[in-house]
Amino acid sequence: MNLKKCNVIAELKQQKELDKLYRQNTIELNDYFAYSGKHEIQNKFVKIYKDYNFNKNISVNNDMSKYVLKDYKKSKIKNK
Repeated sequence: MNLKKCNVIAELKQQKELDKLYRQNTIELNDYFAYSGKHEIQNKFVKIYKDYNFNKNISVNNDMSKYVLKDYKKSKIKNK
């Protein structure tokens, strides 16, 4: 049991050292460039406006029943 604890402690120390070396030798590019406010969508950078983003769908009641299409074929035949 004591041997397992020693192995776990040694592995944790080694992992801590490796993490430290990794942070020293790598550059995090997430914060490397200035934030432009654009998001990449389908390999294109698109500016996203927060004013136009809606969290819910807005239904529009557009009653078009008062508009009736004329049947032009019948009216041309009657006029002849």
